[in-house]
Amino acid sequence: MGQSALKALCGKNLGYFPDAHDSPTNSDDEGDEQDSEADQYMPKGYREARGNGSMFGKLKKTRKKKDDRMSGGVRGWAPFLMSVEAGGMRHPGIRASKAKISSAMLEKLKAIGSVHTLEITHCQLKEFPPINHIDDLTVLQLSHNCLRHLYAQDSETALKVSKLEKFICDWNKVDTISPGLFSGVLASNLLAINLAHNELAFLPRDFGSGGNRLVYLDISYNRLQHLPEGLFSNCKRLQLLHAARNELKDVPSDIGLLKDLRKIF
Repeated sequence: MGQSALKALCGKNLGYFPDAHDSPTNSDDEGDEQDSEADQYMPKGYREARGNGSMFGKLKKTRKKKDDRMSGGVRGWAPFLMSVEAGGMRHPGIRASKAKISSAMLEKLKAIGSVHTLEITHCQLKEFPPINHIDDLTVLQLSHNCLRHLYAQDSETALKVSKLEKFICDWNKVDTISPGLFSGVLASNLLAINLAHNELAFLPRDFGSGGNRLVYLDISYNRLQHLPEGLFSNCKRLQLLHAARNELKDVPSDIGLLKDLRKIF
């Protein structure tokens, strides 16, 4: 973001902070470093639990009917199963890194049942996972892949991902985001969004609509020239905004509504 735009944006309240994204290198650890601030907005009490998927076995004993559906989706994902702890409870999760993820495996996610955390990183992923079919999804991380198009799937299943709190999709090739993905019920519980290091030239007009809880937004290192009008009216609780290294010519006038904003890059 240019200095003149920042002055117009913040006036006397303009602060100077080190840019956490300066001198970027697309290393394996880069995404983890950039998400350090976003991590504070993880679900309360969140941590990865020990074990390699035994959580799924325990769930089958207590919720057999639901896990009959889950077992079909687990096939192919078994090596990547893990369990996480959030809110004092253990939940099933999936973590795949530097692995080959086929279209058939992505299709099986529609039958996976309940998954709290889905992480697919460094996998050269080209297809956006069918997140609308995953129950209870709270954390989604798709860093360091080859995604170009992010889209909201079946609107009738949007309620299944209404618990989503963290959406991380940095270091991809995203140039298109379909309307509806970051708005309405899909955005209602989002706390953190990271779309840094992509190829976005614009954001959909409804981006952030319904994002009343959003506190962290990183859209740096894209090709954005404008931000959607009403973005900050919809996301009044925003605390950290990373918008550096874009081609922004102006900013929405409603940025003055961000009373909790602590840092802007």
